[in-house]
Amino acid sequence: MSRFLKSEDWQPADGIILEEAAKRVVTSTKSRSLIAGPGAGKTELLAQRALYLLQTGQCKPLQRILAISFKRDAAKNLKDRVARRCLPEQKRRFDSYTFDAFAKSLVDRFLALTPAWCRPPRNYRILFPTPDDWDTFLRGLTPPAALGAMAGAQALPREKIERWGPLPFLEPGEPAANMAEWVAVKWWKQNLSGRQPGVSFPMIGRLAQAILSHNPEVLRALRLTYSHAFLDEFQDTTCQQYMLTKLAFAGSSAILTAVGDTKQRIMTWAGAEAEVFSWFEWQFLAHRERLQMNYRSNKRIVQIINALVTEIEPKAVQTLCARPDDEVPENAAAFWNFCTDDAEAEWLAKFIADDIAENADKGCGPDDFALLVRVKADTAETKLKDAFAEHRVRLRNEARLAGHPSV
Repeated sequence: MSRFLKSEDWQPADGIILEEAAKRVVTSTKSRSLIAGPGAGKTELLAQRALYLLQTGQCKPLQRILAISFKRDAAKNLKDRVARRCLPEQKRRFDSYTFDAFAKSLVDRFLALTPAWCRPPRNYRILFPTPDDWDTFLRGLTPPAALGAMAGAQALPREKIERWGPLPFLEPGEPAANMAEWVAVKWWKQNLSGRQPGVSFPMIGRLAQAILSHNPEVLRALRLTYSHAFLDEFQDTTCQQYMLTKLAFAGSSAILTAVGDTKQRIMTWAGAEAEVFSWFEWQFLAHRERLQMNYRSNKRIVQIINALVTEIEPKAVQTLCARPDDEVPENAAAFWNFCTDDAEAEWLAKFIADDIAENADKGCGPDDFALLVRVKADTAETKLKDAFAEHRVRLRNEARLAGHPSV
């Protein structure tokens, strides 16, 4: 008797009902990309796909599934959803990492195979360089005259130097090919010298790429280990992270599933690539699917989501509410658009002041209102404080009190 279910007999765990596009992704035998909005169940879909692959034997017993997320809580959430729904021997074959943790796992396991000139010791530290660290480093440099003036080195952003690569197997010789190469080699040497050598996560990513690039036997072992890979929150993937994914699996028999929402991209400032879904679909011959259902929000919030999205992308596919009959409290949500910061500040201050006055007999006060901002809280406070003072509404910057830079 087979210990695996037939594909046609498999049913989603916990009585979950999948829309048709989700079913196609969960049971696919080819690489797919999935675009879905907030509340569409992207993480649940990946959990169901893992269960399908493990329970039907599509992921064979000696192989594993690799899931990579952008944030630690997302990686843990996905791992927990799979673990509580399948057999112990199945859940052990599901590995869930962040991009940084996956790269670090490769470096820690195969450290001896990294290029000798940029190899950290076993007890290396994780570095989080600050702008001051970078400025101090630059002030100590004297570039060769052939590469140009010091201004050329100072114009290079730290992020570019940390991500410099691909790392050659042998240390670049003199003279350096260009200023970026010369500065990058100096940066590596400085951070790997001294009593507490260390590397940053972007540098770890480059070391992981070097391991796979210079050691084909490691690359082959990785590809034999993982028959399937999931890429969650894919809209926030950087070029370097995508290159690691491409190096690991492009041209192999691995089947990849990338999910995310291009309208939820929040890490552009950190290098997230706007075209990463297109790159993935071209490189892995992946067919794109879209989910339209929102299982999290009531119909009024879904209406607001659609209105906001249409402002950004007029031809965007509209989100559908999976709970259209849920009761929606009166004035539970609204969408306001302002032409200027001053108009927004005035309207918000008056709205809150009027609501406090109207409900004063119920004990309503400023502490009953919260403003969540997408910029630094100090910046928002500067824009709002005059209007709030004029309407005699106390404005308190919780971020400053908590010691954090933003709400």
